[in-house]
Amino acid sequence: MTLNLLKDESTNIIKSAEIFHLSPRLLASAIYSDRRMNYNLLDHTLDKAIARKGRDNSIGIAQIRVSTAKWVEQQIHNPKSLYYLGEEFESIIPDSLSRDEIIDTLSDSRQNLLYAAAYTVMIMQRWKKAGFDISDRPEIVATLYNIGPIKKDGSERFPNANPRANEYGYVALDFYQSDLLKDIF
Repeated sequence: MTLNLLKDESTNIIKSAEIFHLSPRLLASAIYSDRRMNYNLLDHTLDKAIARKGRDNSIGIAQIRVSTAKWVEQQIHNPKSLYYLGEEFESIIPDSLSRDEIIDTLSDSRQNLLYAAAYTVMIMQRWKKAGFDISDRPEIVATLYNIGPIKKDGSERFPNANPRANEYGYVALDFYQSDLLKDIF
């Protein structure tokens, strides 16, 4: 099911990755991992309804949490943020006026993938600025995509020279190194 979805959405994945100057295979690997490890058919059916009730659940193809989407919006529009990507990207991700608007935006696959690409690049750029280029480390990128760059207590997961992957990262690495969908990504 996940592979079929990636195939079906390959054009949108590639476009989103290109907009943010990101490897489409790296983006697809993070999505693949999150969907394989953190998704079931019931999620798809209830995502929007549960989110509208106030739960911070993941929505859409790239399994973006409502809080993550809001965080991406805040960072992409804040030139003082360590995660700011530059003025050229501000118009790509909207500054939503409400939680419902974020939920509706994430429900659209093209928009969902733009958030995923922006989020991924924000993480990678932050690490690179700190002196640690993780662009060739799909297992670390996917781990950070999964756990987020910000801890629950609001503190940052500081970039470091010895990052460790979690199980999501290893699933992403296996996909990234495999022949699965190599003809597409």
